[in-house]
Amino acid sequence: MVIVRLIGGLGNQLFQYAYALSLVGKGYRVKLDISEFDTYTLHGGFSLGAYGQGIEIASDAEVNALTRVGPLSTVLRKLQGKKSRRVIRESNFSFDEKMLLPEDNHYLVGYFQSEKYFENIRGELQEFLSLEYKLSDYSRRVFEDIKNSVVSVSVHIRRGDYVSDQSAYRTHGVCSLEYYSAAIKHLEEGHSEVDFYIFSDDINWVKENLKVKRAQYIASEQKRFAGEDIYLMSQCDHNIVANSSFSWWGAWLNDNSRKEVIAPQQWYADPEMQRLSKPLVPADWIRL
Repeated sequence: MVIVRLIGGLGNQLFQYAYALSLVGKGYRVKLDISEFDTYTLHGGFSLGAYGQGIEIASDAEVNALTRVGPLSTVLRKLQGKKSRRVIRESNFSFDEKMLLPEDNHYLVGYFQSEKYFENIRGELQEFLSLEYKLSDYSRRVFEDIKNSVVSVSVHIRRGDYVSDQSAYRTHGVCSLEYYSAAIKHLEEGHSEVDFYIFSDDINWVKENLKVKRAQYIASEQKRFAGEDIYLMSQCDHNIVANSSFSWWGAWLNDNSRKEVIAPQQWYADPEMQRLSKPLVPADWIRL
């Protein structure tokens, strides 16, 4: 058995889940550790349960057996030439080839932010993450509107902690208005009658600062599961994504064979993380 740790917001959880599911397809017995969410409450906490029954959750005892050992056990294992803990960490946050076939009976830690880990199970992921029959009333109306559009484009603008938290801002930064204007212009020039569906965690700021023709701003007073927005993005013909795993999934799950996905050239503000982020953005996406 291997255990995959889950942490972060919904987008990050989806990367980790997709990696875990790819291991199931390779014959591993896999469980998920969600114990970090006992104290991690940002971005809605653990969210995958809203999709339905998935990979089994590991018990505390199972997690402890791989991650914690007492002093005597540590000494004995060292004398035997064995590891005191059975933890394997991804060497960087995007892609680490050794994690494709990890040693069994280990606890696996990483962000797994590359389709290289799970592109072979794309269909299975699309099926598991489909919310077509679970949408709220508001999302159902937006879904129907998207389907009736001549050309639909999702636009995701991530602000939130990227703006309010200085550490997050130094790491991630925010996509500029110039980026969004250029991406919108690119799609308007290539297609006629384009409808833009605007998704953001700061929709009022977007209305005031980004002027878009034929725009529909996704905002509902009805409480909805965040994954509904990812699903709605995936139903658009084309996608403009932020430097965010949230809209990454909306674009990646888009099954339109002619889709154009526009992503920012600068995914991270931190230079070293930007250097390591190359495997994160699929090669056929347009970088602006």
